Amino acid sequence: IPGLIPRALGQLTRLKTLVLSNNQLIGEIPGQLGSASSLEAIALDNNQLEGTIPSDLASLFNLKQFEVQNNTDLTGSLDDIFGACDEEDAGPFFRPTFEKLVADCDRVACSCCTSCN
Repeated sequence: IPGLIPRALGQLTRLKTLVLSNNQLIGEIPGQLGSASSLEAIALDNNQLEGTIPSDLASLFNLKQFEVQNNTDLTGSLDDIFGACDEEDAGPFFRPTFEKLVADCDRVACSCCTSCN
């Protein structure tokens, strides 16, 4: 499926899983996804996405899986978005460990990643 990720997906507040892997998606990850408050898993790997991963995703408190590896030029810091993975380092900003957190760690800061490409 070629094209942009629709911003309207953020309006789907009951959506639990968003898998758009292995397509030809271009452009940026829309910050509006941060409004899809029930999301537990996002897989956007193996596309042609670029830009900075939006900080709006920090509001997805149910998120347990996030995969953004093998995209054209995604950048940012998952540490800044999702917080520290070590409770001692995080203080009040501790977030339970992700089951799966995968990124291209040469372009995306991710000390908590379960896998780096």
